Amino acid sequence: MEFPVRHLGRPLHLGKFHKVEWSPLIEKFTKRLEGWKGKLLSTGGRLVLLQAVLSNLPTFFLSMFKIPKGILQKIDGIRRRFLWWADTG
Repeated sequence: MEFPVRHLGRPLHLGKFHKVEWSPLIEKFTKRLEGWKGKLLSTGGRLVLLQAVLSNLPTFFLSMFKIPKGILQKIDGIRRRFLWWADTG
C-alpha cells in the first residue's frame, strides 16, 4: 500500500502535507459555494450561511493536521469573496 491513503474520507500521510494535498478541502469549499445564490441573500444571510456551513466544513480535517498559512489565507479569501462580492457578481 502506498501513501497517501484515504481513510474515512481523509488522507493518511507519513510526512508533512504539501499544498497540493490540501486541494480537496479547497475544492469542497468552492463546490459548496457554486450552488449558493449569494446575490439573492442579504449580507446577514450570507454571513449566517458562511458561519453555519463553511466554517464547519474543515473541522474534522483540521483536527488532525496543522493547516499551512497559505491554505488558510486561500480559504479565508473564498469566504470573504462570497460575503462581500456576491452581490456584485
